[in-house]
Amino acid sequence: MKQEQIDWHRRFGLMVQDFFTGTPCEVELERDLSVKSQFLDVLIIHKPDVVLDRALPDGLEGHLAEYNLITFKSHQDTLNADAIDELLGHSVNYRKQVSPSFDDLLPKCQFRLFAICARYPEGLAAEVPLTEVQTGVYEVLWGVTTIRIIVASRLPESEPNALLHLFSRSKSLLEYGRQHCRIWSPQTSTLVADLFAGYHVEGLTMPYTMEEFIRQAEERLMQRATVATRLKGLTPEEVLQTFRVDQRLQGVSPEQMVETLTPEAREKLRKLLDNPPPA
Repeated sequence: MKQEQIDWHRRFGLMVQDFFTGTPCEVELERDLSVKSQFLDVLIIHKPDVVLDRALPDGLEGHLAEYNLITFKSHQDTLNADAIDELLGHSVNYRKQVSPSFDDLLPKCQFRLFAICARYPEGLAAEVPLTEVQTGVYEVLWGVTTIRIIVASRLPESEPNALLHLFSRSKSLLEYGRQHCRIWSPQTSTLVADLFAGYHVEGLTMPYTMEEFIRQAEERLMQRATVATRLKGLTPEEVLQTFRVDQRLQGVSPEQMVETLTPEAREKLRKLLDNPPPA
């Protein structure tokens, strides 16, 4: 029976896209950089005049330029010289695309190149020296261009690194990623379920369940949600019950509670508040 092929690159890109939700960074996936389709895994565009108020994984923190090109290699892939050459080629092509003209190219300092991989690139390290910048983060000089390499399996356990730990084959790091990876977009829960299903297909016994991860992620998302978001779509009875059991809603005014309801539902809720049913 043929084993299902897991599209780790797209799942990685979608998780990066979720991570930057709500920030001044724009994330593009599978950017087509040529007439013959050749896709860059992830492109992060950071507007230099806007503050990025979110802690980034090691290797990205404090190192983003305006245009950040990322190639990703899962545990199934190998980060080798060909992959680095391809990334460098993407950067040359993309710089031409976003510059005013071929004769007026944007400065190279506005572009940074990253290779993020699940495991340490032993073969590449045997060919060229990799300089360790910090634990799990390396740099290689490729011609006159510096490529930063981030190895997920070697990053320390810290909350900003949890995103990358979800792509490690280490059970302990996967567990850490499950407990600490924050979900920023409500659309990402399905992706996480799909991500863990991929591990199951490959025979990796997970130390936790997809359902538990999604439940905890949704709880963290709701903790950051506004009152209107938490109560949206609820009936007056459900609003009242939520108000009773959710400690985060203590101190919320009736006006805030009813702002998402229709006029008829607001009137019904007011009557319930005046004469609440038994708890």
